[in-house]
This record gives sequence, C-alpha cells and structure tokens, in this order.
Amino acid sequence: MLARFDQNHDGKIDAGEWEAARAAAAAESQAQTLKSNIVRTSCIGETTHGEPFLIAPMDSKHLVNREKLFAAMFLAIGVVCAGFSAWAVEHALALAPT
Repeated sequence: MLARFDQNHDGKIDAGEWEAARAAAAAESQAQTLKSNIVRTSCIGETTHGEPFLIAPMDSKHLVNREKLFAAMFLAIGVVCAGFSAWAVEHALALAPT
C-alpha cells in the first residue's frame, strides 16, 4: 500500500497521500457493495380464519401480557383523572360566589 500511495517516494504517507488512500478505499468499498448480490425476500400473505395481521418483535404470550398491562395502566390513569376532574368541578363550584 505504501508503494501505491506514496507519490513522492519518501517512505511516509503525508496528508494528501492519506486523503488519496481514503478516497480510493471508499471507491473500492462502494464498487464492491454495488457488485454484491443482495436478495431481499418479503413474504406477506392473507391471514387464515379472518385473524388480524400483526407484526410484533415478541411472541404472542408476551404481547398479550404487555397489552393487558397497558390496558390496566391506562384504565387506572383514566379513573384517577376522572376523580381529579370531579374534585376540581366540586371545588370550583364551592368557591363560586352565590
């Protein structure tokens, strides 16, 4: 590689020669990438028995458990928000001049 990129034959690679080596490496890498045969296969079909189609990064047991946890969490948040809203309305009515 030294013989290939050492243009002034001083036995050292200077900044300009280093940039030429980097550019050559990038061009070589890109040429090899473009020549490589990449095959991508996607297989998506209709579900059987009218089941919903879902792509998830986990198995169905963990997915169902996660969704149940989220549903319970959002239900609890909704109940707390409804209680807070009822309290806020009651408090506002108590402070209103009659």
